[in-house]
Amino acid sequence: MISRNAKIDANVSFEMDSAWAQRLQLSGMGTFEDLMRAEGQRMILHRARSETHRVQLSDGQVAYVKRSLATRPLEIGKALLGGRKPQPGTHNECRACEQIGALGIATPRIIAEGQRRRGGLPWQGVFVALPLPGRPLGEFIREEPAEKVSLAMRNIVTAWTRIMEVGLCWPDLHLRHVHVLDDGQIGLLDLERVHRRNFLHCPAHRRKNVARLIKQATEGGAAPQCIQAFVEALKAAGISSGLS
Repeated sequence: MISRNAKIDANVSFEMDSAWAQRLQLSGMGTFEDLMRAEGQRMILHRARSETHRVQLSDGQVAYVKRSLATRPLEIGKALLGGRKPQPGTHNECRACEQIGALGIATPRIIAEGQRRRGGLPWQGVFVALPLPGRPLGEFIREEPAEKVSLAMRNIVTAWTRIMEVGLCWPDLHLRHVHVLDDGQIGLLDLERVHRRNFLHCPAHRRKNVARLIKQATEGGAAPQCIQAFVEALKAAGISSGLS
């Protein structure tokens, strides 16, 4: 599945999906250095240590390039204390996409991935992902009738519960991170912060996720019955909504 290009720099590793390698190379995105350049690309999200760009391959295919510009010392320290090999955020997100995808939940397909290390520790990282199918939840709420939105809200709880059942925690349940597929099932993106459940912190993450999604969906135009469907699904799953 993955084709590795020649390792010119011992500190750089880079892999491409063999089905996409030629198209990436023809698009000037066939090496780690190519993907770390921002020229001619549209930035759609910028954070202190990462950025995401929407790009178009030579054949018109849309893809997204996410870069970790630097790995936080705090994250390196936490990994070392936990007995894990420190990795850039992009590496962690790729592995999370694999884990969540294995649960039957749609996640972005990763077609290239690489990282640069310095002194044996993670420094920079990058991956290329294909767009999730379906529509963003916010768009779905605005365009579809309440019955379909209610089903989508219940399916969010189903997917989220499946993640927790395998001992994982995802603290980034935002409206913009959820896609609704054509069959009403749910796809998730921006999974960098997926981690093993911590029974001290995860309940607080869960409460914050619930309150935030209810607020965002309501402000986005979700009808009261859609919010109620979400709350009832949470209750059935044994998750408190924080609402009376």
